Amino acid sequence: MQIPFSILFAMLTPVKSPKEAQFMHIFRRPDYQSEITQFIEQLKAEKPNLEARQLAGRALLWDKNVDRSAWAEYRQAEVPQKPYVYLTDNG
Repeated sequence: MQIPFSILFAMLTPVKSPKEAQFMHIFRRPDYQSEITQFIEQLKAEKPNLEARQLAGRALLWDKNVDRSAWAEYRQAEVPQKPYVYLTDNG
């Protein structure tokens, strides 16, 4: 379903008349908050240090400085795997 250009234009311009207002109230919902958003806001209000704890947990596992020279040495020391790993050299 295509929306006529006149309606789209009315949606982009400020509301000036009641006729234009009937198009705006369908799409504009400034006071709406989903249940998830309400839950997250309530959780943040109950636990103000939650975001700091999340950042600390992220830093513990993910935010690490990478030693690129050590990784380069590791890659150089890798032994290439044979195409069929169960085939031995003995026969």
